[in-house]
Amino acid sequence: MYIGHAAIALALSRREKRLPIALLTLAAFGPDWLEVVLLLPVKEQDSAIYTHSIPAVLLGGAVAAGLYAATRRPGARLVFLAWLLHWPADLLTGRKPLLFREPLVGLDLYKLPAVDFALES
Repeated sequence: MYIGHAAIALALSRREKRLPIALLTLAAFGPDWLEVVLLLPVKEQDSAIYTHSIPAVLLGGAVAAGLYAATRRPGARLVFLAWLLHWPADLLTGRKPLLFREPLVGLDLYKLPAVDFALES
């Protein structure tokens, strides 16, 4: 859900005007960025457990928010929230792990391109 993640960042940017939209966009796509980095040492089918499972999203969001909080600028909670909202957005379009490798959950609308296009539009 590429447009959906950007929409999450845009919606959250209205909460804290001093928080850069680019930062929120990076946070909203955070698990995907981690997955790209992990594809180097980890098999593709195993990377989602480390990037898109609920524990991974919680941990990644906490780390991202903590790093931003260290700058002493407002908005760390929104960085955390942008990262967390990645999971429910992916629930619509893909199939991701809950806690472990199995079961995978999600509507997997990527297999229905017309429906995915309508949703993201």
